[in-house]
Amino acid sequence: MGAGESMVGRDCMRARRIPAWRAQPFVAISMALLIGLVLLGPFELVTAGTANGQSEPIGRLAPAKAAGARSIGSPDWWQGGTCDPGDAPGSRGLGASWRGLVACGPGPTQGGTDHIVSFFPGAWDELEWECVELSMRWMYLAWGVNPYPADGWDLVRNYGLSSIKAEYNPNGPQLVVVANGTAGAVPQPGDVVSVGRTREDGFGHTAVVTANAVDEQGNGTITLIQQNGGTGNDGWATYAVDNWIVSDGVTGWLHDPSWSLQWPWSATPGRPASRHGS
Repeated sequence: MGAGESMVGRDCMRARRIPAWRAQPFVAISMALLIGLVLLGPFELVTAGTANGQSEPIGRLAPAKAAGARSIGSPDWWQGGTCDPGDAPGSRGLGASWRGLVACGPGPTQGGTDHIVSFFPGAWDELEWECVELSMRWMYLAWGVNPYPADGWDLVRNYGLSSIKAEYNPNGPQLVVVANGTAGAVPQPGDVVSVGRTREDGFGHTAVVTANAVDEQGNGTITLIQQNGGTGNDGWATYAVDNWIVSDGVTGWLHDPSWSLQWPWSATPGRPASRHGS
């Protein structure tokens, strides 16, 4: 899909069910200690005291199934192979993949139907294969961000909302929100963008940046991996950048400053993500 693609038929909604389980606070651990523990392998279960004096698990730190530095592995919740065909029959890769992140489909705009999925028990549900699922899957596996309520258009904004962050990511990473059109700023590989709503598309869109080719004047293109991008889309998209303004209705993006310094991490299967640094 080239620059200037239409947003019609590219709606990406959030999962609507509100989970009963609430995310628990996570244990803050210093980077130096964690680097030492990484060398020793997976860690033991971390527990926290509760009001009644009992201890209950809040997750344990363990490296994701990384294919290499700054790459992610196959999600633990997928059944039957790539793109979760065991839980979502007929699912397949669209062709695009980047650092272990696979664009799956078909999405609703490609003749498919939504399938509810939870990254871990009690997590905010996502819908396979909406665009939001791809961005949330990336942020969860690469950045340690638990899924949270968002459509494509407000995914960037909602991460920093105090009520949402306190419930779903109280100790999540300090992500930077960059507004589109900021002079000198362009989405970097790994950043997650939001595309605004239109009359034809009330849910907006979201995608993950995989490359940029922008000159010192802020002109060029960025390449993105996406899901539910319309009939025939193979999971790739290219947006033009003109004088630091990204086209196609992009409103802003999330950037994790620490990502270039870390390996991706995910929660132990069945638990929410835990950060490995502060």
